[in-house]
Amino acid sequence: MNAQIRKIMDNETAFKVIEMGEDTIQMYHCSKGGMYGWQVLAVWFHKHGYKGHYKTGGCGYSKENAAENEAFRATGKMPKGYSEGSGLDYEYRVGGNFYKVPSKMIRKYK
Repeated sequence: MNAQIRKIMDNETAFKVIEMGEDTIQMYHCSKGGMYGWQVLAVWFHKHGYKGHYKTGGCGYSKENAAENEAFRATGKMPKGYSEGSGLDYEYRVGGNFYKVPSKMIRKYK
């Protein structure tokens, strides 16, 4: 994990945390990308620690959905009923910004 990613994680509150079995995805708003506005950073962890991250760029699309989809692709898992661009179902929301996908609802990423 590079210093810039660590700084964002230390100074910002994740606006969405998704727990799927042994994997956790944390999503943050991060600094403006010039004229493109605010970007989204998705960081994923496995039970043993940091596994990777993805930062959006550009404009004209849902950055939250793009980052979420990339995190699911990288972990190789996705919630049942999820399709690219649809966002995470409300049924997985535990409270606040925390979502938990039960083991029986996890599918391989397609």
